[in-house]
Amino acid sequence: MNQQKSLLLFGGRICQELSRQPFLSKDYQVTYIDSLLNTQHYPDAVLPKEIGTDIRPDLLVIDFQAVIEECISNTLTVDRAVVWTKQFASHLLSHIAPEQILLLHVFRPQYYVIKNRIRAKASNPYLQYIQTIEQAFLDQVDCHIISLDNCYFSFKPFNEKLALYRFEDAYYQDIAHRVHVWFQSKTDIFNTPPYFPLSLERFCTYFNTLEKKAFHLFLNDQHLLEDLVLCASPDFIEQYKPILLYLADDNHTDLPAKTYLRKLEGQTFDHLSEFCQVFEAFDSVRQKNYKQRNINYDALFLHHFRIPSLLQDIQKWAKPQMKKLGLLHRKQITFQNYGAWFTLMQTSDTQAFEHAAEKFGYEKETLKPTVVDLWGSCISRTNLNFDDERNFVTSAYLFQVPPFVESTPVNYNKAAVKDYHSSWYDQIVQDELAGTYIKKLITSPGEWLLIDFFSLSSPRAYQIDSHYFTDFRGEIAHTLQAESFSFMDDMPISELQRRIRICAEVLKKRYGDHIIMIQCKRQSVFLTQEGTSKSFSDKVVTRNEKANPLIYDMSQYFVQLTNCYYINVAGSYLSDEIGFMGLEDVHYEDKCYEETLNYIRYIVKNTPKQKYFASKKENASSLPSVFQEDLEGYQTEPTEDPTHIMYPVRFVSNLPSVCPVPSFKPNDSGNYSDEMQNKQDSIIYLPKGYSLRNDGTAIPLENPFHLDGWHFTGWHILVTIHAKSYWYLNSGGFVAAKDYQWNNDASLYRLFDHQPIPHLPLNHVKEVTLYATWAQNIKENAFHIYYYTSKPTRSLSWNYDETNGKVFVNPSGSYEFRCTKDLYNDGTYMLQPNAYSQKNCTFLGWKIRIKSDRQWYWYMADGTLRQQPDTITSKAFSDLKAVLPDKSLLPPLPIAHLNLIVAEAVWDYDMHEQPHHSKQFKRQFRKLLSKVYHKFFV
Repeated sequence: MNQQKSLLLFGGRICQELSRQPFLSKDYQVTYIDSLLNTQHYPDAVLPKEIGTDIRPDLLVIDFQAVIEECISNTLTVDRAVVWTKQFASHLLSHIAPEQILLLHVFRPQYYVIKNRIRAKASNPYLQYIQTIEQAFLDQVDCHIISLDNCYFSFKPFNEKLALYRFEDAYYQDIAHRVHVWFQSKTDIFNTPPYFPLSLERFCTYFNTLEKKAFHLFLNDQHLLEDLVLCASPDFIEQYKPILLYLADDNHTDLPAKTYLRKLEGQTFDHLSEFCQVFEAFDSVRQKNYKQRNINYDALFLHHFRIPSLLQDIQKWAKPQMKKLGLLHRKQITFQNYGAWFTLMQTSDTQAFEHAAEKFGYEKETLKPTVVDLWGSCISRTNLNFDDERNFVTSAYLFQVPPFVESTPVNYNKAAVKDYHSSWYDQIVQDELAGTYIKKLITSPGEWLLIDFFSLSSPRAYQIDSHYFTDFRGEIAHTLQAESFSFMDDMPISELQRRIRICAEVLKKRYGDHIIMIQCKRQSVFLTQEGTSKSFSDKVVTRNEKANPLIYDMSQYFVQLTNCYYINVAGSYLSDEIGFMGLEDVHYEDKCYEETLNYIRYIVKNTPKQKYFASKKENASSLPSVFQEDLEGYQTEPTEDPTHIMYPVRFVSNLPSVCPVPSFKPNDSGNYSDEMQNKQDSIIYLPKGYSLRNDGTAIPLENPFHLDGWHFTGWHILVTIHAKSYWYLNSGGFVAAKDYQWNNDASLYRLFDHQPIPHLPLNHVKEVTLYATWAQNIKENAFHIYYYTSKPTRSLSWNYDETNGKVFVNPSGSYEFRCTKDLYNDGTYMLQPNAYSQKNCTFLGWKIRIKSDRQWYWYMADGTLRQQPDTITSKAFSDLKAVLPDKSLLPPLPIAHLNLIVAEAVWDYDMHEQPHHSKQFKRQFRKLLSKVYHKFFV
C-alpha cells in the first residue's frame, strides 16, 4: 500500500476488544473512540466530535452491542432504541459515506469455549433486540456488514462470566483479515464464510471435545476440502497443513478434486504423493465409488479417517448377514475397525479381513466390541465416550429413566404429544409413557448392562396417576400437565425399595451376572479452570446433602439384590469446569471416567469373583475396597462355610449425651466389661459364651437396657472384621465406621427385638456389636391411638370417657374413639377396656394398624410389621395378624417413627347374626371406604 490507511473503531465492546489486542496490522492508522456507543453517552444520538472533524477514516467499524445491552437490562425500550438508532444513522451519513462503514453484526453464539473445550449453551433470547436495532440502522445506511453468526464462539476468561461481546481470538483475526483484503484490493469479502486457515487451527485446537457437531458451524461438509478436514484426524491436518492451505488459496474449498490435483502438479511439498493417494481415495469414497481401480483405499484407514457415509454403508451391508459375520449389532462396526470390514465388503475374503485388521493395527477385541445397554445417565455414558467404541458399543440407552418396571401404558392424551418425536430425549419420554422401554432392554442384543441411580435425584421427574417418569426437556410433561415429583421427598423408602426389587428381579433374569452398578455422587465442590476448588451454590449443596444418601442407599440395595459388580470411583473426584463434560455436579474430572472405564474393561474381559471396585486415588473413600477380600465368594478360606460362620454378639446401650445411666436387667448369665462399665455414655453387655450363626435366621437377645423417660428404637449393627469395623446400612451395604458421617451419609439398618440379624455377606466376621438407639418421651416423639370398629350390622352402643378423647362416626359408618393422650413406643401403655358393644356379638380383641411416615402397617402374630402384599389374599393375610386381648399391654413396636395407631375391634357374630352375602359385600365396601378415609384424611 502506498499510503497508510486509517481505521476508526467506534461502537460497543466488540470494537473495544478489537482495539485492545494486536489483531489489526500496524500498516493501518487505527483509532478507537473510548466511549461506548449507547444512549447514556449520546442521549441525542449526536456523533462524537472527532467524527467528521478531527478524524476522516477510510473505514469506520461500528457495532451496536452497547445499545442492545441497554435493552436487555431494561434501561431502554426497543422502540426508543430504534428511534435513537435511526437518528444516529442520519447524523453519521452526513459525515461518512456508507461504503466507508463496516457494521459488525452482534450475535450470541450457540457455543462457548473454555480452555479449548466447546460447550453448548442456551438459545439466544436477545435475537429480536439484535435484529430490530441493527435493521433500523441498515434501513438508513447501505453499508458493509460482517455477519459471522454462530461461526465463532464465545470465550470465557478466568474468573469472568460469559458476555455478549467476548469471543475467541479467531473471530477478531477473521475481521482483521477481511479488513486487510478490502484495503488491499477493495474486494468485499465481508459476508463470506469463515476464513479457512483459521478453521483449520480451530478444528485441531478443539478436537478433543464432546460437542463435535459444532465443527459444522465453521466447516461445510458440502465443500470438498472442508469435508476432508471434518473427516481427518488432527495429526493428518498438522502434517499436511501446507498443502491444504495452498489448495484452498484462502477460501476456495469447493472446487472439484481434479482441479486441486492439477494444481499440485509440479509442487514439491513433503509427502505430496502420500497426500494425493489419501485425497483421491477420499474423493472416491465421497462419491460412493468403493471399487475404483488404482485407488488406494487403505490410505484412509492408515491415517484414521472417520467418514460417516462410508461407515453407514458398511453397516448397511452387514445388517442382513450379521449372524453369518458373527455380529450381534451393526453398531459393532465402528470407526475403530471399519477398515477391516470395508476390506471384507470388497473381497468377501475372511483372510483378507484378518490381514487388513493386522495392517491397520486393530486389536482382536476392537474387531467385535462388546454390546452394552445403559440404564442411567451421563455418569455411566461418559465412561464409554472415553472408550471411543474400541471395546464397547451401546444398544439401548434408557437416559435418566427411573429404575422402575413400568410396562403398563399411561392413560394420556397421545394426540397432544404426537409431534414430539424429533428429539432423542422426547422419544425416551414417549417410551416411558407407553411402557415400552423395558421391552427395548429385553429385545436388545446387549451383553452387559451399565446402570446408575442418578434419576432418583432428578429434578425433572413427573407423575401421572401412579406412573412415574422423567422428561429431560420437560416439554411433554408440561403439555400433559403432569405433576412434578421428587423421589427424595414424595416416595416412601419402602415403596422405592419395592419398585427396585421388581426392577432387580427383571434385570437379573435378563442379564444374569452381567450387570455393573456405577455409583453416583452429586458433588458440592468443583475445580475451576484456574485449578482452584470452589463450592456450588448453597441451593445445590443443600440438595446434594439430601440426594447423596438416597442414591447411595438404593445403589447398595440394588447391588445386594443382584450381586452385581459395583464401581465406586466418582466420590473420589470433583466436578470439573474444564472436563470433557460441561460443568455440572455430576460431571467429573476426566481421570474419574478413565479409571472407571479401566474397571469396566477389566470386569467385562475377566468376569472376576471380585465384585467391589473402588478408586485407587490416594484420598479415595475406603468404603468398598477395604473389605473386598472379606466378601463372600472372594478368597474364602477352605475351612469356612460362609452361611454358618459363628460370631460373638455384644450389646451396647449407646446413650445420648443427655441420658442418665439406664437400669440393666440381663436376660441370661453374662458379664459386664469392667473397662466400659463406669463410662457415662454407654454400658456394654457381653453374654458369656454367646454367639450367633451368620445365616439370616439368628434372633439376638431382647434389649436388656431400660431408661426412664426414653424409649428404645432399635439396634444399629456394627460388624468387626479383623481390626476394622463397618456399619451395616439400611440398603444392605456397608460403610467403614471411621468414615461414616451421621448427618450426611446413608441411613443405617435398624434391628428390633424378636427380629433376626440379616445375613451378612462377609467372611472373617470377628464380632457383631448391637448399638441401642433411643428417643426421648417428648411430644415430638409421641403418637395417638384410635379405637375403631366397623359399621355395625344392626346397633352399636359405646361408653367411652370423652374427657381424654372423642368418638367420631366416619363417612363409611364406622366408629372411632380418638384418644388425645400422648403415648410412647416403650411397651408401658395398656389398651383401654373395650367400650363398644353390639347385640349378639362377642368382642375378641384388637388388631393393630400402624401409620409411620405416610405408610400403613399391620402388627402381625410373629411380632413383625407388614404391609399386605399383592401376592396374598385378604383373608389369608388377615389370619396372620395379631389379635391383642382387651386391656393388654401394647408391646414395643419394631419401628422407629410412630405417627398413629388404630386398634381395630374384632367381633365374633352369633350364628343367626352372621351377615349374608349382600351384607358381606356391603361390609367389604365400607371397609374399603374406611381404608381410603384413613389414607387420605387421617
